[in-house]
Amino acid sequence: MVQAILIRENLLTRISILYEGQAPLLGYPRAGIAAQTLEKLTAGAIFAATIAMCY
Repeated sequence: MVQAILIRENLLTRISILYEGQAPLLGYPRAGIAAQTLEKLTAGAIFAATIAMCY
């Protein structure tokens, strides 16, 4: 079963720790609509997410 940890519409600046299992680290290209897998995270991974507004 796959569970979204962070989704594009709700991104805030935060730091997360993956305690168990695996999760894909996704990124959105500037002009893209669909997310791309950047890396596979495993238990113990520490990652941060933030949103940047470009005008």
